Amino acid sequence: MPTIVLDGAPLWAFITWVIVLSAHAIRQPKICRLLGYNGPVPSGWGILVLLAAPLMTLALCMTAGPTTGIFYWCGTFSLAGVVTALGLACLQSHR
Repeated sequence: MPTIVLDGAPLWAFITWVIVLSAHAIRQPKICRLLGYNGPVPSGWGILVLLAAPLMTLALCMTAGPTTGIFYWCGTFSLAGVVTALGLACLQSHR
């Protein structure tokens, strides 16, 4: 029977995905308008970081092994997407 090994990769992958997805949402004019956000949006180097972060997350997840790493990467992406969407919905409802 396989054992589940919990290392730091899924946690850091989840945190990275939440940050990347939140920054991506803030780049969308409709989301900014709905949230009433008038602050700076990522541009220039920020966009490069947003493009590189998922690849760095994939490399981090691959430290657990290729098969496990892909499952970590995809699984944390889907969980982070749900958490980000719920967070943005809560922020919008409080506006």
